[in-house]
Amino acid sequence: MEPLRLVFLLLCFFPALHPFCSAEAAPTLVTSLPGFDGALPFRLETGYVTVDEENGAELFYYFIESEGDPRRDPVLLWLTGGDRCSVLSALFFEIGPLKFIIEPYNQNGTVPRLRYHPYSWTKVASVLFIDSPVGAGFSFSRNSKGYDVGDVSSSLQLKTFLTKWFTEHPDYLENPFYLGGDSRGGLLIPFLAQKISEDIEAGLSPVINLKGYLVGNPATGESIDSESRVPFLHGMGIISDQLYETIKEHCQPGDYLTPKNVLCAQAMDRFNTLYDEISHSHVLYKKCFYVSPRPNDPTIARKILKEEARVLKNPPPRPPMDCQNYGNYLSYFWANNNIIRETLGIRKGSMDEWVRCHDGDLPYSSDIKSSIKYHRNMTTKGYRALVYSGDHDAVVPFLGTQSWVRSLNFPIVDEWRAWHLDGQSAGFTITYTNNLMFATIKGGGHTAPEFEPERCFSIAAEQVKSQQGRGEAILIGKLSMEAQVPGATLRLVFLLLFFFPALLPFFHAEAAPTLVTTLPGFDGALPFRLETGYVTVDEENGAELFYYFIESDGDPRRDPVVLWLTGGDRCSVLSGLFFEIGPLKFIIEPYDQNGTVPRLQYHPYSWTKVASILFVDSPVGAGFSFSRDPKGYDVGDVSSSLQLKTFLTKWFTEHPDFLANPFYVGGDSLGGKLVPFLAQKISEDIEAGTSPLINLKGYLVGNPATGESIDGESRVPFLHGMGIISDQLYEAIEEHCQAGKYLTPKNMLCAQAMEKFDILYDEISHPHVLYKKCFYVSPRPNSATIERKILTEQARVLESPPPRPPMDCQNYGNYLSYFWANNNITRETLGIRKGSKDEWVRCHDGDLPYSSDIMSSIKYHRNLTTRGYRALVYSGDHDAVIPFLGTQSWVRSLNFPIVDEWRAWHLDGQSAGFTVTYTNNLTFATIKGGGHTAPEYQPERCLSMFSRWIYGEPL
Repeated sequence: MEPLRLVFLLLCFFPALHPFCSAEAAPTLVTSLPGFDGALPFRLETGYVTVDEENGAELFYYFIESEGDPRRDPVLLWLTGGDRCSVLSALFFEIGPLKFIIEPYNQNGTVPRLRYHPYSWTKVASVLFIDSPVGAGFSFSRNSKGYDVGDVSSSLQLKTFLTKWFTEHPDYLENPFYLGGDSRGGLLIPFLAQKISEDIEAGLSPVINLKGYLVGNPATGESIDSESRVPFLHGMGIISDQLYETIKEHCQPGDYLTPKNVLCAQAMDRFNTLYDEISHSHVLYKKCFYVSPRPNDPTIARKILKEEARVLKNPPPRPPMDCQNYGNYLSYFWANNNIIRETLGIRKGSMDEWVRCHDGDLPYSSDIKSSIKYHRNMTTKGYRALVYSGDHDAVVPFLGTQSWVRSLNFPIVDEWRAWHLDGQSAGFTITYTNNLMFATIKGGGHTAPEFEPERCFSIAAEQVKSQQGRGEAILIGKLSMEAQVPGATLRLVFLLLFFFPALLPFFHAEAAPTLVTTLPGFDGALPFRLETGYVTVDEENGAELFYYFIESDGDPRRDPVVLWLTGGDRCSVLSGLFFEIGPLKFIIEPYDQNGTVPRLQYHPYSWTKVASILFVDSPVGAGFSFSRDPKGYDVGDVSSSLQLKTFLTKWFTEHPDFLANPFYVGGDSLGGKLVPFLAQKISEDIEAGTSPLINLKGYLVGNPATGESIDGESRVPFLHGMGIISDQLYEAIEEHCQAGKYLTPKNMLCAQAMEKFDILYDEISHPHVLYKKCFYVSPRPNSATIERKILTEQARVLESPPPRPPMDCQNYGNYLSYFWANNNITRETLGIRKGSKDEWVRCHDGDLPYSSDIMSSIKYHRNLTTRGYRALVYSGDHDAVIPFLGTQSWVRSLNFPIVDEWRAWHLDGQSAGFTVTYTNNLTFATIKGGGHTAPEYQPERCLSMFSRWIYGEPL
């Protein structure tokens, strides 16, 4: 006789040895739980339902009543995915009313602590969480044969479960009933729904009031589930253009996982290497080891041993507390606590050791080869369906889900659009006939509610409540342009000021630099050396550029010197200093405009740790730079770059100690457009032997503009890859718009498509597609002239304070900068010329003349790199202003041979982005999770990249 059969016979004939052979028990009403402080604020019932009489298989459930009106609110059955993963994963990490408190846990006999989850779906529906299939969580079988199930049999067991459960809970039979699940659980849902609908049609009792179903990032069993990873990873910047094109050329659809030729196999090997560099469940999260212990014994005998004062056999390794799966680790100790088991009503002896997920130790048949036909069947029967996708999931990417939903060929009744939460786009959605809705969850991962609970709660609540759920977009209007004052008026103002110098103290001679040792808002002496000053760059018009020079924290006599330019419309370089690469940041806290200045703190990821940085307010009119004559403000790309060259000549003449240091030019956005041109002009002076001889070594640019159409046109494939525009719209643009003509359509169909594109583009935060869209924090001058900028400075009343953004907006710091820079004590400390600038604004908005006369910077990139200068071109991979796809494209267009293939680069053992190196010392790199000004969003990663590159180390 088999050992397992003998064990079962002994246990059943000697029940004292095995209490779980007793008859099915009544449900348990749970009013409190170990780890949760006080009584539970919801009604929780647990219990078992026998679903296989022959083998004694029972499914365990947690039923949580709606916190609204449980007698009318919908009832939702929920299944989780994975390999027999316990539904506690969904209850604690996704849609249930409890979450673990993330804190150190010492395994000292106490249980991990719990807290209430404010975005639980139980606020609007009663949820029936089921440990399915048999062997998942606390579900068990008396006979080992009961564990041998598959997609079909486990679904039919769930139907049996529901029949019995509703028979025992008849009060819920009239409530609207929905089925729900994610990942692999989503594979079973439409099949189970169809089986329930067939029973309803046959009139079988009890008649369940089935209304529909919802599935999240659902598996279908089709190859599209995994093959969509290829375009998805390309759209997310994880695989290169070259690899994507190779796979498309050499691999046939359906062959990605089983390549039929050598070139496809090689490409997919390379793909898999890059795929394994990321967290599959959310491409932006830290990659951590999988927290679910593998049973030591491949049999199931260990699951039927009698429970003593149990010593846990397979505790999982402890992940870092900042890992998304740290809660999974806590769940192991919580669920294996004897008091918790007793509280939940777990049958003694039914389960020796709870594991969150199994790992192939129990038999299972994947016998639903495709769920798509069941989706078609159910929706054409009139049942409602919501298919949603976290848009950063690399396990079952939204692109694949969107594709098979389209393959149903249902007519569209509500075009692709943003859906909203609190006035912000929370994702995008499209509705088809037959009550089928597809939606993305912005920022969501594989189990979307785990990563974006509030957004998922919002969409689920609308679905189960049968409401339209159409949020109203917040339209943020632009301020209107003021009429321009005639130039003659300006000339009169300047003549008056010139002849009456008492009115304008800034007509003094160029002053010496200011050594700044303290700053308003910063506590104590500055922990770095800061020098500020002016350099005249246009003698005729009296134009002067203001600078902040911060010496390296390392060895300033040897470390590189970097000139840094910022982008935007005459944006002050304080943006670069305070928000990107400098050693100070604003403390984000409420500010009352009460005469104090916003507070500052030290920034640990400042690039001044390894280099001295020369931050320059350029062009004239940016920040504290100014001109005595209004003509001095009329500059452009070329003239402002030449003024910067003049600046450097004078600055190095006054600072000869830094002439021998390696020198680099750097900047981002529009500043990045000027950098290669300026570097070329410096190199020409070096070749001509013009003094002072600057030790130029190279340059670096971040999310740089080039002036080419690719800057804007790459937004189309980028927004498609990010799930912001639909497949249909992307295909329409590709079909009707010619390359280079997206922004200036030449036919009606292209124009219509681009209008739709622009609407969707305006739904998101352009600098970072996952961030909150907030109004632009830079006040527009009250007058479109510069007259207001040349008034003498009295006890100034600020004329154009920007509106206060919410404190959780990325640009709240920009708001603080306005009050800091316009404080009289701050200006005096920095050595700002009195009368030179009436009111500081972070960025201008078209009020000063400027000529964009560098039509393309790409040729300067080619010229410099072929001359031997080093170049780093980097892109935050979530920037929609100048997407990485466009930058990667023009870098490739240089046609330099590759010397280091596309690969991940790492920080603390995690992929921090991806990089490729070409001949001529040209490196392109992405910053994972970075936005338009990448160091603002990913400071630690950007410092690591910069430090390695500036010292010639590989990324």
